[in-house]
Amino acid sequence: MYIRNDEPTVDELLNDEVMRLLMARDGLSDQAVRALVRDVQRRLRARREAPCCALAECAA
Repeated sequence: MYIRNDEPTVDELLNDEVMRLLMARDGLSDQAVRALVRDVQRRLRARREAPCCALAECAA
């Protein structure tokens, strides 16, 4: 199933028949899942780019 990587891509997951059935059961669209993935990517990128001192202030 996974041609190039050890893990599936988002596209491969969202095109998987079982995944589509689970998403339909839960009322999720592939657009909603993609939006969630983009949001998580954006937050992780912002966290990586934040200065260390800003992270320390957030934790306090």
